[in-house]
Amino acid sequence: MIPRRVLPALLAAPFLAERAAAQDAFPTRGISIIVPFPPGGGTDVLARILAQHFQESFKQPVVVENRGGGAGRIGMQQLQRGAADGHTLMVTSTGGIMGLAGAHDAFKVETALTPVTLLAAPAYVVAVHPSLGVKDVAGLIALAKQRPGAFSFGSSGTGAASHLAAELFASMAGIEMLHVPYRGTGPALNDLMGGRIQLMFAPPQTVAAASASGQVQSIAMTAERRSVLLPGIPTVNESGLPAILR
Repeated sequence: MIPRRVLPALLAAPFLAERAAAQDAFPTRGISIIVPFPPGGGTDVLARILAQHFQESFKQPVVVENRGGGAGRIGMQQLQRGAADGHTLMVTSTGGIMGLAGAHDAFKVETALTPVTLLAAPAYVVAVHPSLGVKDVAGLIALAKQRPGAFSFGSSGTGAASHLAAELFASMAGIEMLHVPYRGTGPALNDLMGGRIQLMFAPPQTVAAASASGQVQSIAMTAERRSVLLPGIPTVNESGLPAILR
């Protein structure tokens, strides 16, 4: 398995951030939820579920705006330009926050934004292109060792949870893989389905439809135990990561 003590941030995304300022009557107009990634990724899916719930609860229109680019900074800039009245929100991920590390003071989350809540902390699915012909993690590791550096994996960006999970997996398994960063997991999934990359670590909601249709194959999950929602997918540990590397 991939230990939680090693990767707390990987399992702790996405979360909701809000420009602060409470007011008596809220909301007084429509709400914008910014997603700093293209459509189709795990963060985008969660944002749209949240938007539907907000619209039903607040009786106000709620619009999801995808503003990908700049490792999350394009969306962050738009969030900061919004009025500090709670009507402009952002749903982002670990990568969207880590991408701000070392940036200009204008991007410092702790002074510019108000964290509201954690939305989800899902385990990731190890999804591969069917052409690899592997059925489990043991097969993936064996094939990668036969062809070092021949496999590429996609992520939602450098430093994102999907990137770090794959890098830790490669390190623990003793294999070499090429990292291909994308603007979000949605575009990465498109290339995985097209066979332009061989695998990715992705939120379950991102790859569920592609896996069900056979366009990708979900071979494991980065969890301590199987998910009650996806009981047919084994954990990384039980499906082949050498026990000595736990």
